[in-house]
Amino acid sequence: DHQDSTGNKGSLYAGDCQWMTAGSGIIHDEGRNHPGGKLHGFQMWINLPKKHKWIDPAYRTIRSKEKPHYTNKDGSVQANIIAGTVGDVKAKIQPVVPIQYIEFMLEANA
Repeated sequence: DHQDSTGNKGSLYAGDCQWMTAGSGIIHDEGRNHPGGKLHGFQMWINLPKKHKWIDPAYRTIRSKEKPHYTNKDGSVQANIIAGTVGDVKAKIQPVVPIQYIEFMLEANA
């Protein structure tokens, strides 16, 4: 479970994503009710431009099933789009700093 200083809280499950913008400040805690064993995750920190350093903090949970999905014509390339755009499929998150954050699944020789 997680919670933060702005009142957000909840549980994450396999494939879910948290998107936070620290802005003027947010305290985040992911150490609640962990069932034990291995915890697999990935964090990427993006430095905001000076003009955005003091924006209000923000948080959003994106469930695995809510991530927009892209598949190319022959099915050899699939993508779950967390931020940015693939083909004509746009992510639900369009961050302050324009980035591409994508989970790709590729067939052999794609």
